[in-house]
Amino acid sequence: MRLQIEFERLISNFNNIQLQKIWTTELDFDITHPPFFDVRNIYLVSFDKIAVYNKNDMSAVWVKQFDYDIKIFSLIDGNNILVVDDQGRAMALNRNTGDINWRFNIDNNIVFQEINTVPHQPYQITYNEDRRLITSILVFPVNNEIRVICSITGELFFKLDLDEYIYFLSAYDPVDNAFYVSYGSMISKIFLEKR
Repeated sequence: MRLQIEFERLISNFNNIQLQKIWTTELDFDITHPPFFDVRNIYLVSFDKIAVYNKNDMSAVWVKQFDYDIKIFSLIDGNNILVVDDQGRAMALNRNTGDINWRFNIDNNIVFQEINTVPHQPYQITYNEDRRLITSILVFPVNNEIRVICSITGELFFKLDLDEYIYFLSAYDPVDNAFYVSYGSMISKIFLEKR
């Protein structure tokens, strides 16, 4: 019983988590997929275009325009990006240059769901992903705010209000301790601060 009380006290003293907006950038296009990132770059998809920026200062790395809308986008091994367009054509692009490394046709009759502009499910961040944490937390995008909740007790640790409705929230970036949030033609880097 004493161990449980000590654990609950530790958790209740843990609510010193904050989210801090590091930067916001206005883009000349709408973001249609969740932001992706690697160690250096952030990858943004807008209908039939991929734009790659340095994730720390948002300087442009490369932009590539396609003939058809992008339906599947993923970072894959071999320093590649997997892109599948709405015609069922798959290709791998070099992450550094945008050059096409390989391509093949999957199926031109493939049926894709419409792009979802509703925030994705909450993300859990565990101690293994961020060693600054004592317990795992859940990050909930809700309308125009991000809520940080203790995954064990459900206690609200912090809430960050944003100016715009959240379209997409990226996965957690453990290298930069951050998320990337997109709303329309804007994107922000949100830092997870532990005090």
